Amino acid sequence: MSYRVVIYSPDHHITYDLETLNNIGVGGGITNRVRIAHGLVKNGSEVQLFVNCPEDKISGGVNYTHFSRFSYNQNCDIFIASTSGGNLDLGDLRINEVKARIKILMVHGINPPKNTPLESFDFLYVPSNFIRRWVSDHWPIIKKKIFTCHLGINRGLYQKRNLKRNKYRIMYSGHPMKGLDSAIDVLGILRKIDPRFSLWVFGSPMLWGENELNLDDGEGIKYLGTIGQKALARMAQRCRYSLFLQDIPEAFGLSVIESMQAGCIPIASPVGALNETIIHGFNGLIVQGNHLDHKVQQSAAEAILELSANQSFLDYLSNNGKQSVNDWQTIAMTYTSHWSLFLDPANIKSSQISECPECAGRMYQLFDGYHCEDCGNLIRNFEVWKL
Repeated sequence: MSYRVVIYSPDHHITYDLETLNNIGVGGGITNRVRIAHGLVKNGSEVQLFVNCPEDKISGGVNYTHFSRFSYNQNCDIFIASTSGGNLDLGDLRINEVKARIKILMVHGINPPKNTPLESFDFLYVPSNFIRRWVSDHWPIIKKKIFTCHLGINRGLYQKRNLKRNKYRIMYSGHPMKGLDSAIDVLGILRKIDPRFSLWVFGSPMLWGENELNLDDGEGIKYLGTIGQKALARMAQRCRYSLFLQDIPEAFGLSVIESMQAGCIPIASPVGALNETIIHGFNGLIVQGNHLDHKVQQSAAEAILELSANQSFLDYLSNNGKQSVNDWQTIAMTYTSHWSLFLDPANIKSSQISECPECAGRMYQLFDGYHCEDCGNLIRNFEVWKL
């Protein structure tokens, strides 16, 4: 089913389009709205992206227009509002004047956007069950309006062959404040045992409008900073592990599934959505405890050493990790199938899962998994074996 889609974001702290993602690098919120726009176009929809783009143009079938030129006279089937940076403010958007069959607020974190009448949206699209529960408990919304859908990856970026993987190389990807110090401490423990271990660091605080990180290469550390997603995918495929030891709760953790698709084994703290993107012993490892505690860091280092000596388990985790993520085409198909169900509820067919394990509501199946009509709970296809 094809739709006329408008995606609107007035965030102006960074200028971007598809080329910015591929060649320079951006955060997860921008990646979400740009990649889903192109995924929807590839699936047959028409998409107008009103964002802080460097110029008005058509790129990859998506019509990029500066958000200042958004018009309320424009009719569309689907309207998606999004803000993920700066002041988290949808500004002067008069959502009640938007002409659309479905109005969606794309949620990126625990804080509701400013100047936004939540009741005027038909759905709030959240990136994880963690955010679903938070929104349900803390935002003044109706639970039935919550739709949970994980983010995706661009699988085409990970298909380059003949990339030699270094089994002693660890990657850290994200804002340095999330857990870079802990990753460096884990590296130090490992290098005392085997100096072949190294750490590649991706992500500069400059991406968030902060000063550049003062981190010199040396002692097994290579600082790459923020790079385009094409280069990041190639470099990640040359690593063996990815570290996400932190106490900041992830709304989703795009870097986690990107590292999974690259074949890395994620080792993470049980915070935020990391508990649902990583299933311990299936597609990665969860390390309990405060990531700043030396004993916890020692546990992470020991886990890496044990994995390094067990190639079959490494391959098991790596292969499962690749199967645990969806590409943006699948996410786009999930979106459009959800819209079709909402516009014609009679299309909802009975599912092999009769009721939601959280609220006992009815669940229905889309391309990414099973969704609860009543509370928004998501059970991904590969997670059904857990029930």
